[in-house]
Amino acid sequence: NWLDRLEQAMGRASCGVVVLTENSLPSQWVWYETGMFQGQQASILYLLDNIDFGAVPEFVAQKQVSETVSELVQTLEEYVRGFGELAEATDFDPERPAA
Repeated sequence: NWLDRLEQAMGRASCGVVVLTENSLPSQWVWYETGMFQGQQASILYLLDNIDFGAVPEFVAQKQVSETVSELVQTLEEYVRGFGELAEATDFDPERPAA
């Protein structure tokens, strides 16, 4: 079913983007998915879409929060660049089968 597929895909993610809007802020699904990312210790980036920073929960306010898409893109670029540096330092090759 779709929920199993969603959970499997999220389980493989090393980073998640949570978009908080006026409608999504009270949604149980947003916080369920956020909890999944937290449980697997994935990096979580938050985008506030026309939401007052004071309206977000305390644990969100302490994380990487972007208030514009361009800020989010910059943060994602930094994340990807950091992953590339880590991959080089560990001789990671995505084409090589796991041992």
